[in-house]
Amino acid sequence: MNPVSLEDMTRLTQLLESAGKDMPSPQAKVAAKTNVVLSSLMLLIASEAIACMSAGNGMPWSDSYGLTAAVMAETASLLLEKGVHPAQLKDMLCQPGSLAIDALQALEQIRLRTAMINACNEACNQIAQNYANLEGLQ
Repeated sequence: MNPVSLEDMTRLTQLLESAGKDMPSPQAKVAAKTNVVLSSLMLLIASEAIACMSAGNGMPWSDSYGLTAAVMAETASLLLEKGVHPAQLKDMLCQPGSLAIDALQALEQIRLRTAMINACNEACNQIAQNYANLEGLQ
């Protein structure tokens, strides 16, 4: 992994502060906040795979990307504006006999959730280490 400069850490801190709104940001919490940002970005990157699947099933690319983005925006709205918990969203989608249950089971079989948690924890550890190294230079 490449070393992170003080300038990069400053820019990252500014991004996290803007993403976290008025959330307090002591240095010890920077790695945890970064973890949340990385996890969210990973989901946005996964949206490209969803769009590819839709296009592969005959949907035009522009419609595929547009629908994927609209679903993500509405999901964010439910979480932020209406205070819906992610588990409630899952329960709303996973009605008995629904295709969502089959899709969720397929994701559980490949341990996608565990892989995302592990990847974000590794990134969190690296960021915390970089921050500690930078603090030692000051």
